[in-house]
Amino acid sequence: MTRPLLKDIEEKELRRLQAHLINTSKKTAVKVIALTKKEARSLANLLETILTKKPVVVDAYLTPNEAAKISGVSRPLIIEMLKHGSLIGHMVGKHWRVKKESLIDYIANRDKTARLMRELDKEGLAFDK
Repeated sequence: MTRPLLKDIEEKELRRLQAHLINTSKKTAVKVIALTKKEARSLANLLETILTKKPVVVDAYLTPNEAAKISGVSRPLIIEMLKHGSLIGHMVGKHWRVKKESLIDYIANRDKTARLMRELDKEGLAFDK
C-alpha cells in the first residue's frame, strides 16, 4: 500500500486542519465551514496528492519493504544503502527501519540527478558518449 510523502511540518499543518474541520463539523447548526487561505491551500494540495496517487508517508520510520515500494528500488538495495550510510536508519532487533526524511531526501536527489542527466543529454553533453 502506498501513501503520499509528507514532511513533518506538512503533517502537523494537516492534523491541525483535520482537528479544525472535525470540531467545526460537530456543531449541528453549522452548514458552512470557514477556512483560512493557508488551510484551503493545504487541503487542496493534499487532495491533489491523493488524486494523482503520489506515494504518502506519515510514519517516522519505515520498514525496508515499505521504503523499497515507495522509492521503486529493491529491498536488498535499501538494506545496502542503510549499511553504507546512504540512507539513515537503525536496527530494531534484527530488522532495519528507514528514517522517513532520509528516504524523502534520497528520492528528491535521485530525481534531481535524473533531470540534470536528461538536460545534459539534450545538450549533447552526456557522459556516455
